Amino acid sequence: MKGIKKGLVCGSMVMGLMLAGACTEEDLDKRTSGYVEIALNWDKGFNADANASVDESGKTVPDGAQFFFYPVDGGEALVYGSDAPEIVSDSKDGFNGFRGRLPAGSYHLVVMNRNHTNTELQNENSYESARLVVKDAANAAAVAAARAAADAPLIGQPASVFLSHGFDGGNEVLEVKASRDEKVIASTSPKSMVKRVRFTITVENFTVHACHCVFGGIARAIQCSTCQCIQEPARVMFDASCNSDDPDCFTATFNVFDLVEPGVKTHPLELTLELDEGTKTTTLDLSDSVEKGLEGSGDFSYEIPLDLEIKLTENIDGSIHATVEEWAGGGSGSGVGGYDKN
Repeated sequence: MKGIKKGLVCGSMVMGLMLAGACTEEDLDKRTSGYVEIALNWDKGFNADANASVDESGKTVPDGAQFFFYPVDGGEALVYGSDAPEIVSDSKDGFNGFRGRLPAGSYHLVVMNRNHTNTELQNENSYESARLVVKDAANAAAVAAARAAADAPLIGQPASVFLSHGFDGGNEVLEVKASRDEKVIASTSPKSMVKRVRFTITVENFTVHACHCVFGGIARAIQCSTCQCIQEPARVMFDASCNSDDPDCFTATFNVFDLVEPGVKTHPLELTLELDEGTKTTTLDLSDSVEKGLEGSGDFSYEIPLDLEIKLTENIDGSIHATVEEWAGGGSGSGVGGYDKN
């Protein structure tokens, strides 16, 4: 009987120690972490990607969030993807965002959507260096062979890219205190980073069957910590489509993050025209027009940011003469942008 009692006492002690250890571990977590709730206010960009989800109004719908918490002291970033339990996409109370505990400390925040068309995240472990970069064009090699003199690479067209840094209200740092019950409540608003450029090309005294374009001075990367474009120029290739109602009018619409800051010959437009007698090429410097169009703004709206009309005429000697008509900036929306001069 004494042996049985002794066994019961020892078993109770072991169970008590196990329960005490479990409680200690949970309590320790709560003593060194704080509860954080960050709501997402998604912007809606234009339907820039045929593969993207759109709502009933035709606006691009973000496809889930990624949260990057960067310790201000430079420690390892805490990354939460769309499949993490802390990411809430549609709760019973309508909440969309992050709910969970973080180690006590000070954090910078970057939020973006999950899938980016023609875009990749680089240097994601560094708050100062993390950036979104437009991928090279799939057929860049073939085109580059014919344009070996050009320095800037050919890139694709970005789409469905949403990004935010910091918090609504202007706060740049999230302060998390060790607390069992205290909550840190904040919100952030990822914006569409993609902007749209439109050209109209008219032909006056000759016939053009097709018009292929390469436009330079495109900013190929965005710094995540500022949501501003980095001054690394690239080129984008696109075709201008013939207007069925007017065979002498071609239009082109394409997507960019932004344009680099205008300077001397920073924005060349190369046109390759298919004619009855073969192919002809002409190059037009749009740097002055871009500078005039963006003067005083530093950025532009993402709906129809730049609307440029170009007229083509054929000279007596068969050469092509291109002129730029008066610049017409237009569009609506609250596109963010600007230049990162660092």
